Amino acid sequence: MGIKDSLHLSKDAVLGMPIITMIGRYEVHIENFKAIIEYSDTFVKLKAKKGNVEVNGKNLVITYYNEEEIHIKGLIENVTV
Repeated sequence: MGIKDSLHLSKDAVLGMPIITMIGRYEVHIENFKAIIEYSDTFVKLKAKKGNVEVNGKNLVITYYNEEEIHIKGLIENVTV
């Protein structure tokens, strides 16, 4: 049994992959994020620990972020990893 199994951690979390939580069509929370590459009211591009994450929509606003996670509100049309 590995560390992941004994601590009940997801494979994504252990590997540093972005963990994306959608709350309806109006909020998205992304973990394992490193930097904001591009930001406008219709597009947010993030550097994740592994790869990039793109959020497209309308009236997008970053409501919270720190060195590992970010929360975006607005009309979320799609999220691409």
